[in-house]
Amino acid sequence: MGERDKARDDAATAEALPQDRDYWKNKYLNLSKDGSGQAATFDAWSEIPPLGTDAVPTFGALAKASEEHIVFSP
Repeated sequence: MGERDKARDDAATAEALPQDRDYWKNKYLNLSKDGSGQAATFDAWSEIPPLGTDAVPTFGALAKASEEHIVFSP
């Protein structure tokens, strides 16, 4: 009886797998098509030059990477 119940549960799960796969595949394709998904973007933070004797390039890169949320004034 236990084996029969397990086999019945496995069969029900196997029937649901293609539906789950299709759901998630369509979800992914719709996000990709609409452009509303989160795309892999360039990591601007890794391109910030080290602080040297001239701080202007570093400060400018920080402002750009933060989308002007960090602003340096003279």
